[in-house]
Amino acid sequence: MTFLAMAFHDLALETARYIDLAARSGEPDELEMALILPFPPSTNHLYSSRIEHGQDGGPYARRVKSGDYEHWIKEAGFAPYAGKWRRFTGEVNYPARWGMLIVAVGMSDRRDVSNTYKPVEDLVARMTGLQDKLNYVAPALRLDLTPDLKSAGLRAGLYVLVEELEDA
Repeated sequence: MTFLAMAFHDLALETARYIDLAARSGEPDELEMALILPFPPSTNHLYSSRIEHGQDGGPYARRVKSGDYEHWIKEAGFAPYAGKWRRFTGEVNYPARWGMLIVAVGMSDRRDVSNTYKPVEDLVARMTGLQDKLNYVAPALRLDLTPDLKSAGLRAGLYVLVEELEDA
């Protein structure tokens, strides 16, 4: 294993373990939220086009959320595998700057891990009150679900850590 592969594997593993522990304990730090979510549909299946007619009667295509995406929003939003959603309440400078880290554990090699980020970011914004345009940290890592991880209690899913960023 190359140094870079080893470094990212170790980072992904330690992060997933931290998120798993925080999500299952139910008592995260006041500035953070830890969740384990199901995988969203692929980017190609998030939206579909619907033909509508304008005021002049001419047709145009309108982008709408696909049925698969709507189903995932409900599933992930109301029944995460572990952890609880929370509303972030800012003080004077609300809405707060924030960051999100995703570790995709056991995701198929046929999918791009970066394509999981936007649907999760949108869901986090919807469920927490944070604004997606104020997300200042956007890494996504991948971790294979090996027998060692299964024995450690990790399951397939998106391990998500959301943190409000304190002003520097």
